[in-house]
Amino acid sequence: MRRKRLDYEYEESFLNPTEIASGLKGKKVVFHIKTGLGVDDAQICEAFNVALVALEAGADVRMVFSGSAALDFNGKKSRLEKTAVPERLRKAISYQSYIPLDQIPHNYKDYLEMIHERGAGMFVNTGFNIVLGESDKLLRANPGFEYVTSITYAEVSKIISEGEAYISY
Repeated sequence: MRRKRLDYEYEESFLNPTEIASGLKGKKVVFHIKTGLGVDDAQICEAFNVALVALEAGADVRMVFSGSAALDFNGKKSRLEKTAVPERLRKAISYQSYIPLDQIPHNYKDYLEMIHERGAGMFVNTGFNIVLGESDKLLRANPGFEYVTSITYAEVSKIISEGEAYISY
């Protein structure tokens, strides 16, 4: 266990994720993120944080973006890229995950990429592209997010059914 001072007002003791969540090692955990940054940034933020710690504990993580969260990938500069990870949150993530602060990204696009690089599978439901009249984007990689696989509703259901744990945000 280690103690870290996050700022002048807050001090906490943190155990390594492998000590706290040892039961996750090797389990398939599906994070279904449906609420986008434009609706409620706390939901997607929490999903990223818990997914990262689950990975650090040894889980086999899959992240599926649907609904308004799928919209966060669109645009010349996506909401994920535009939205900063607050500095105090970066410190909390670092201390709780045992990852050095200089490796914790400054925006959610880079944070998602870091989670992917640590082993998480990334998927985006293409259904919202149909709603927006952008069906030509179906099953194509989103620019800047080539590591995120576009999938259909049926594939969303399949990924969810294969999970040993399901967490929805």
